[in-house]
Amino acid sequence: MTVESQHKSPLDAATCLSVEVIRGPNALIELRPLWNSLLQQSDANTIFLTWEWLDAWWNAYGSTFDLIVLKCSATDGQVVGLAPFFRVRESIGLRISGYSLHLLGDVTGGSEKLDWIIRNGWEGLAVGSILDWLETASLAWDIYFYETVRPDSKVANIVSSECEKRGWFKLRGERSTYRVPVAASWDEYLNSLSKKMRSGIQQQVRRANRTFAVCARRCESPEQLETDLQTLFALHAKRWQERGKTGNLFQADKQLFYRDLAKGCLANDWLEFWILEFDGKPVACEFGFCYDGVYSFLQGGFDPEFGVYSVGVVLRASIMQSVIARGFRLYDFLLGEDDYKERWGGQKYPLADYAYARPNSKGHRVMVAKKHVKQAVSWVRARAPKPLWAIAKRAGRLFLPK
Repeated sequence: MTVESQHKSPLDAATCLSVEVIRGPNALIELRPLWNSLLQQSDANTIFLTWEWLDAWWNAYGSTFDLIVLKCSATDGQVVGLAPFFRVRESIGLRISGYSLHLLGDVTGGSEKLDWIIRNGWEGLAVGSILDWLETASLAWDIYFYETVRPDSKVANIVSSECEKRGWFKLRGERSTYRVPVAASWDEYLNSLSKKMRSGIQQQVRRANRTFAVCARRCESPEQLETDLQTLFALHAKRWQERGKTGNLFQADKQLFYRDLAKGCLANDWLEFWILEFDGKPVACEFGFCYDGVYSFLQGGFDPEFGVYSVGVVLRASIMQSVIARGFRLYDFLLGEDDYKERWGGQKYPLADYAYARPNSKGHRVMVAKKHVKQAVSWVRARAPKPLWAIAKRAGRLFLPK
């Protein structure tokens, strides 16, 4: 770990914050004692920003990245903010290479709702100090990607306003997740669904119980964890192999991430790893988490040989009943606009993607050009016949990668 010189924010001297720049692969280990406590006192309190999630992510995917954490402290030594980034050299658009800064956990692994971790009430001061550092730091960076952020994030909205004041160039995008508000009872939940969906769930559950000895169980012990993870990897692969594809859980880094994450979550009683068994045989699984009253569904798998019994529906019905019985607030399907999420009562919830660049920088020039290319492609799409639009679409793919 490397701790660089402190940077003083040019704010009121009585309230200015110092920023320590902590770099290197051991930075997360050094910060572990204060991480989750600060997170729970912030507006950004989600499973994806816990120390356990980000440490597992870094161990699995961070070997080619530069880890940078900015730690903001008040004059009395109280830590009031952590801004975790990774830096990577990559294409930033228009086939131009540069240095990108990303929120730690971004790009791969299923993370979302990422953010800076700022103690409630300190958002304005901490954002100003962090942006001051990003403006003046000797660290090379061209574009800062601030993605999968909640639209109601206090910090993200202050960052957006402050960057506009400073003349930073900004692009904003949006994608969606689906969340189910947890009902007071199973009957109330079923009645909130369409008649077709409600009838289908009830019929499939009855059919499974008539045909098999059905058991939906949650992994609750370290001794069972590795066996259940192997079941997840095998069922996930089996489903995709039937489609002539491999899926993504065969990769060593993915499996490492799931193992480390599952161990950390199990130790904190956050793990929601469910296995459905028919006559003692695993036929479906769902890998998720509970945190702050929210159940999050990350990954699943099922045995296609039992697909006729809608094993995924049977398992999710059991999980929904458990979530309701334990008084959770939300069942979160996470990113992706798959139709089945709406059938289960999912309500669309947007997440914002921002990209920022300092004035007159290489990143600024690339982002301005990308904006103009997107506008040109949109103009052609609205007016051109299909053959010409196909050419414009290919041009957009050529010139618009990050």
